[in-house]
Amino acid sequence: MSWRDPLVSVAGAMTPAAGTSSFLIRAALLLAAARGLGRVASRLGTPAVTGELCAGVVLGPAVLGSVWPPAGRWIMGDAGDQASLAAVAQLGVVFLVGLAGLELRLTGIDVRTVSTVAACGLLLPLAGGFTLAFHLPVAWRGPQAGRSVEFALFVGVALAFTAVPVIAKTLTDLGLLRHRIGQFVLMVSAVDDAVGWLLLAALASLGREQASGPYAIAVTSGAMVAVSVGCWLAGRLAGRCLEARRGADAAAGMAVLFLVSAGASGLAGLEAVFGPFIAGVALGRRAPQLAEERGPLSAVVLRVLAPLFFSTVGLKVDFAGLAGWKPLTAAAAVLAVATVGKVVGGYAAARWTGSPPWEAFAVGIGINGRGVVTIVVASVGLSIGVFSSELYTVLVLVAVITSAVSGPLLRVSVDRHKRTAPHQETTGSPDNGQ
Repeated sequence: MSWRDPLVSVAGAMTPAAGTSSFLIRAALLLAAARGLGRVASRLGTPAVTGELCAGVVLGPAVLGSVWPPAGRWIMGDAGDQASLAAVAQLGVVFLVGLAGLELRLTGIDVRTVSTVAACGLLLPLAGGFTLAFHLPVAWRGPQAGRSVEFALFVGVALAFTAVPVIAKTLTDLGLLRHRIGQFVLMVSAVDDAVGWLLLAALASLGREQASGPYAIAVTSGAMVAVSVGCWLAGRLAGRCLEARRGADAAAGMAVLFLVSAGASGLAGLEAVFGPFIAGVALGRRAPQLAEERGPLSAVVLRVLAPLFFSTVGLKVDFAGLAGWKPLTAAAAVLAVATVGKVVGGYAAARWTGSPPWEAFAVGIGINGRGVVTIVVASVGLSIGVFSSELYTVLVLVAVITSAVSGPLLRVSVDRHKRTAPHQETTGSPDNGQ
């Protein structure tokens, strides 16, 4: 009798029919693993988000599911369990992005510099992914891929995205959220994400053959404008109401604002994190002192909800479809194009606008983290039949790897920049040291 047999029996008894209890135990295991590996990552000098992402990889099909399949299947649960876990984790990303917006200071950020870096950081990986797509295995195209150009555009857009939630968590872990480089990276990422959602809306509509590309872009653009204005006004109003509040009362008010903004984004057909980010920026502009009152909300988000969210991202990694040197080579090529496009695009644009070398490198590294946003794009491509499950797995790996490595490299580049330009510590854009 194997030592695993009793444990397998227990895991088998705790089926999805066990309901809420088994779901809570799954969530507890994921959170414990995320917090534990996050601490290990921090002690190794890397952001905690690196360990939190790895927790899902270890407990998911990539590791535990391969070594001990019954336990791996139990951790994953059924579709209902996964949906419940995703809903709880979504709270983490909504609050995380809202708090990041609260810390963003627009004063001193040069619009020309932001737009230049955002454009290069978006267009270079978009062009690289579009070109590479024609050389990827034919088996990676879904049954509805249709024309090669449409498939290539989807791949390009998937590699062009930047993930504000991952970047916000990485900057927080490194203590750089209020640093001028952190502020600039966050702003560039927000611009890239906004343009990326427009492109995704157009491509998804073409893939489903529900609307023309220009029509989809117009609808999404209108929704973005309406949500942006509404969430900005809501943030300003909330700032007026909360500016005299302190502690838990202020944190509760922020939470309500972020949830309402996320709901408005979802109703408009946008990603849920779009509204909270805008509302957070407006709130910080109207009542900047509230950034010091975020403690109760920040504690729950950074120690519970955000680690749970990032561990669920890692659960999606599965190496089963990448057996053989050809798929692995193609996957490595996708990762290389995605990374080089973002880093080189951000670095070149930042240097062109006047940033010192290490500061420009930090910008390029900072916008390279992709996280769950790329997974969302991959999910859309898979759901409408443009991507195969193998390509979906590759894009998930790209999201996890770029998110994990961006933190350590960002720390190194910022430290080098501080040694070469110690006087440039004030919040602002990296444009000409302002």
